[in-house]
Amino acid sequence: MTLQIVFSAMVYAPTAAYLTELFPPRIRYTGLSVSYHLGAGVFGGFMPLIALSLTSSTGNQLAGLAYPIAVAAVSTVVSLVLLRGGRDNKLVRAVWNLLGTPDRADSPEPAPTG
Repeated sequence: MTLQIVFSAMVYAPTAAYLTELFPPRIRYTGLSVSYHLGAGVFGGFMPLIALSLTSSTGNQLAGLAYPIAVAAVSTVVSLVLLRGGRDNKLVRAVWNLLGTPDRADSPEPAPTG
């Protein structure tokens, strides 16, 4: 059990850091919250129901594995296509511009305090 916790922490820590840097500061909390709740609540919450439904409708004990495998495959494809390049991705840049959030290079330097 301890080894599984260690592996989980090894995966979650870099993921959290990556997602934090993916969203601009103005919408960071909302972006992380929506993505986490969609992933955990919708896809994870309905997984037992959908897996049981697939298993009972087909009669195959392994049919329930189709849903988590399909969700993982779709997530991988979306991540590879849309998140490639992080902030430099055209789609990510278009959303940032739509929200009116300036890029770090475009934003003015903060005024010195003192």
